Amino acid sequence: MNKQTWPKTLIGIILSILVLVVAQLAAQLTGELLAALSVPAIIVAVIASALYPVLAVTGIRLIICKGFKTEKETIRLTRFKPALRWFVIAVIMPVLAIGSYFFFSGELTRSPLSSQDLIPSIVYSVGFYSIAAGIVEELVFRGVIMGLLEKKTNFAVACIIPSVLFGLLHIIGNELSFRSIIQLAIAGTIVGILFSLIAKYTGSIWEGAIVHGIWNAAAYIIAIGNTTSDGSIFTYVLNSRSFLLTGGDFGMEASVNSIAAYAVIIAAVAVMMAKKKKTAIGNS
Repeated sequence: MNKQTWPKTLIGIILSILVLVVAQLAAQLTGELLAALSVPAIIVAVIASALYPVLAVTGIRLIICKGFKTEKETIRLTRFKPALRWFVIAVIMPVLAIGSYFFFSGELTRSPLSSQDLIPSIVYSVGFYSIAAGIVEELVFRGVIMGLLEKKTNFAVACIIPSVLFGLLHIIGNELSFRSIIQLAIAGTIVGILFSLIAKYTGSIWEGAIVHGIWNAAAYIIAIGNTTSDGSIFTYVLNSRSFLLTGGDFGMEASVNSIAAYAVIIAAVAVMMAKKKKTAIGNS
């Protein structure tokens, strides 16, 4: 990929985003078709959640790896073998963010939906929008986009550009006020930088996908807001209406509490990167 031209690099980036969109739509439409055939909701959720990353990985391999003759190592599509520490970090981040809200006045409530209605919704949310989305978004943003840009520029540029795009992507399809858009763009960029650092340190998309997926899942299991969420098992209903605290129209993931949690993990990964570099220098 060293001889890759800028036009081909940009085409590769655009095609990878299209793969994400097509894979997501195909998985969702398959789920809707199965639901129309009266397949149980939990089975529909599992199938759609599995189909999304399978289609995305297959599409990226065909288009980027074979079509553009890009090595899998360039886009960090390596074997799945994450260290235990990444599961620990993945749990620590939502614990820091969600736990911080209990220092503010509010009430913990449970979804008003019955278990029969709530369980399939949670399985779909955790499976499709958390785990599957985490894998696909890491593959596209920290795999393809960051990998291709890193070949043409440097890590700083390759880190910032997909992180900004990642933040902007989450604006699409949401009805947000101007200040919520700004807050979401900032939060999305910061967490994107975190995932980029993880990918750089590990040389793989999988560790970032674990942190990303568990973070998303935690946000569905315990929601933060001013009203009880039907789509979450629990909601911590805040008495405060500060958009900085609640995350505005987007929700907790764009809040200052979450941004602070991102910053803590960024600092931890930066320390790990510094130690790794020091060890490499010492061994050279």
